[in-house]
Amino acid sequence: IGVTGVQTCALPISIEELEAWLAEARRLRPPQWVALLIGLADVRVRDTLLWSIAQRDDVGRLLRLIEPGLCLAPAGYVAPLASLIGLCCWLEGDGARAMIALDRACVDDPDYGLALLARSSIASGIPPWAWRSMMRELPRERCRMPGPLADRDGDLLQSEAVKSVSAKPRLAGRQPSTAVGCSG
Repeated sequence: IGVTGVQTCALPISIEELEAWLAEARRLRPPQWVALLIGLADVRVRDTLLWSIAQRDDVGRLLRLIEPGLCLAPAGYVAPLASLIGLCCWLEGDGARAMIALDRACVDDPDYGLALLARSSIASGIPPWAWRSMMRELPRERCRMPGPLADRDGDLLQSEAVKSVSAKPRLAGRQPSTAVGCSG
């Protein structure tokens, strides 16, 4: 795709079209990659896709579809995609790959909130089912509101899933991995 391809393409695409591509595609074409990378840069699009992922049972198929994008995304567009991939890996039960993807996000943007939140959740021993349950409790429309999901009236932190996990003991923290390469 290249930096020029992403920076010069502002495709008029809806979140519904992105969701349909991700639900139906076997592989994304260059214009779809560009639309996905641009879309994920908008927190409302990203959070709506995360909500959609929480509703799905075929996260592994989605992961195989979007993972090649880490090798295609130019600097500045890696963090949202790598965070999405990290969350998909975590939902699939692969915490090690999740941390590698999240570390990759932090290399691209050390202050990327979703990557930091997901890394902290994994390191704290929060199980993926708690995140999925919490996302399922939110109405889809909440994801379309401006601002980070966690700041939207604080209802994210009031979910039953978060309350049930917060009462359980945490695992000791871990050091982030240093692997940031593309997986093959």
